Amino acid sequence: MKVVLLAGGMGTRISEETGYRPKPMIEIGGMPILWHIMKEYSYYGFNEFIICAGSKQHIIKEWFADYFLHTSDITFDLTKGNDIIIHDRHTEPWKVTVVDTGLNTLTGGRLKRVQKYIGNEPFMMTYGDGVCDVNIADIVKFHKQHGKMATLTSVKMVQEKGVLDIGIDSSVRAFREKNAHDDSPINAGYMVLEPEVLDYIEGDNTAFERDVLEKLADQGELMSYQHTGFWQCMDNQCEKKILEDLWSSGQEQILSQVREYCDEFHKKKTYKEGDRISYAGRVYDAEEMVNLVDSALEFWLTSGRYTEQFERGLAKYLQVKYCSAVNSGSSANLLAFMTLTSPLLGERRILPGDEVITVAAGFPTTVTPMLQYGAVPVFVDVTIPQYNIDTDRLEEAFSPKTKAVMIAHTLGNPFDLKKVKDFCDRHDLWLVEDNCDALGSRYCMNGEWRFTGTIGDIGTSSFYPPHHMTMGEGGAVYTNNALLHKIIRSLRDWGRDCVCSSGRDNMCGHRFDGQYGELPMGYDHKYVYSHFGYNLKVTDMQAAIGCAQLQKLPGFVEARRRNFAYLSERLQCVREYFILPEVCENSEPSWFGFMITCRESVDKNKVVRYLEENGIQTRMLFAGNLTKQPCFDEMRKTGVGYRIVGELTNTDHIMENTFWIGVYPGMTTEMLNYMVEKITETVSMPCD
Repeated sequence: MKVVLLAGGMGTRISEETGYRPKPMIEIGGMPILWHIMKEYSYYGFNEFIICAGSKQHIIKEWFADYFLHTSDITFDLTKGNDIIIHDRHTEPWKVTVVDTGLNTLTGGRLKRVQKYIGNEPFMMTYGDGVCDVNIADIVKFHKQHGKMATLTSVKMVQEKGVLDIGIDSSVRAFREKNAHDDSPINAGYMVLEPEVLDYIEGDNTAFERDVLEKLADQGELMSYQHTGFWQCMDNQCEKKILEDLWSSGQEQILSQVREYCDEFHKKKTYKEGDRISYAGRVYDAEEMVNLVDSALEFWLTSGRYTEQFERGLAKYLQVKYCSAVNSGSSANLLAFMTLTSPLLGERRILPGDEVITVAAGFPTTVTPMLQYGAVPVFVDVTIPQYNIDTDRLEEAFSPKTKAVMIAHTLGNPFDLKKVKDFCDRHDLWLVEDNCDALGSRYCMNGEWRFTGTIGDIGTSSFYPPHHMTMGEGGAVYTNNALLHKIIRSLRDWGRDCVCSSGRDNMCGHRFDGQYGELPMGYDHKYVYSHFGYNLKVTDMQAAIGCAQLQKLPGFVEARRRNFAYLSERLQCVREYFILPEVCENSEPSWFGFMITCRESVDKNKVVRYLEENGIQTRMLFAGNLTKQPCFDEMRKTGVGYRIVGELTNTDHIMENTFWIGVYPGMTTEMLNYMVEKITETVSMPCD
């Protein structure tokens, strides 16, 4: 959705500043107030702007033309013919169209002049002189739900602004111009408009507030989104000082100090031989820490605006419709499985006693939800050296009780998604992709490259520190299925039926007019429960870290691939002693680790011990053979609760002979070389 910013006025009430620059270019904290407004929209994922310029419009154009210079370090090399070298170039992901809409054009006329850039689609609009902390995503949702032509944001303040008469249903019954010190709700800008609104504008002399909003209010087509948080315009020097004081003495000063602290005390140490090499680790900079502190200062604590931003960002990255952040990868797997038990799924619902095909060579929480619910995991062997499910055994594993397949992409290497998906489609089975170790992996399905986790019905991710990106604890569940998404959100949020976000009431407009179960008519929908759910929400502080990490994710994925390729090449000389991992056909892995299986002549325990003694951290393939873990003791005795297809020969072989080392983005060439050297030493064989 495009954002139109009205930035063409004279700014006569603050003429001390507007004598030499447009009002929206007056700086707060060293940046134009227009920039602050755009940052608010950008925070919620809206990055395409149309600026209706007028007075001194050339200044706005020149500022954006040089924006990257404002935000980057520059070297002017006069010794080489006036070369300009740009360091650490940083720009926002913005598309900005600046239009000269005339010097004396009124607000409605300015909108009309940019109609060709807006097109025939809903758009947002606000003024270039007021900032707030309104949840723009909620405004858009509110607008879509009520189905009227226009939504504006109202705020209740003692101000001399346009006054609103708001009905109990949030409709605007009247829009009138300002009365001094009127304590009624006022128009704070931040509007969502249907393109038909532009038809109400006759020309340059149309005032949007008087000639358009008043008509829309009379026709019942104007709704109000009521904002109770911060809002402040900048009409005069006094209001400019208020904003400057808020900026300089408050949050931004703290965040600036956080950046300095991080740069000083969280510098990555240079690797020296003998330093311990972890299999994984956090890779971060000041951005994560700034986001964390920012969310802490806001003190919302539970899921909030950072969570919503993260969910939108991850969904966009994965090119999937729906994403729900949760408190861990294990919770993500729990939520994914329990979603398939919902009564809303009818005959396809998983019931106790139904079977789910999976593998024993992996992490327990892929399987745990099945057992806790009373479903029966059916274990199939894996292949070496892909370490994924043996798809040749799928038909053998199938029974009339089979309802789903739930398996992980092992250490980032995708399983054969085509064969598994075809099998699921043929038998009308659910497919859950445990994508916790494979974020960023891709698979070519029918000629189309898609991210793993998005090809099945549900995908899951983990953001525990060793994983591809981190928020400390944290995870996500994602899907393209609207019904599954509805169930996921319900189960995640206590099992409730209401779709309104936590802390926000009656976004749907039907809080007290429904009848559910055997509850009385009109029972508060906020407290109607359609599932036996959980509280699996992520905190906004976790999500704040995730937002910063998400920006780095493509680089992380590339580094993991590069490190894997380097190890693979350097270790070819020891293939006589070790089985090295191989990529699944039609895939592009985002590697979590580098798996190594010892051949018969090599003692795995001896190798692992030697590497650990020399500071190289190793890991087993998690549970090895899950069915041989102590948690299966009682079930092994009775033979009830699970089923094994054939023999788990390769699974046992991996348990006894396989380990893996890391490829995380923080590894340097020196660290990789050291690992190669020590692995080679275990077989006393020189390596290039």
